[in-house]
Amino acid sequence: MKTENPRKSRGLSRNRLYKVKVVARDTGRVLVHDNVPADHVELMKINPNLKVYIIDSKFAYRKRRE
Repeated sequence: MKTENPRKSRGLSRNRLYKVKVVARDTGRVLVHDNVPADHVELMKINPNLKVYIIDSKFAYRKRRE
């Protein structure tokens, strides 16, 4: 039985921020958003009126508390 390698998953990572292009299907309006967390991208994909394209991704930088 083959198991999937977790490092090669195609899903969105919680440790990344995404640059997304969102197209409204009813009006054709195009918006580009920077620094969108993975949870928000998933919420945008739920809406049937929006078509979401991921343009770029980068690691999220979080400050450490000292």
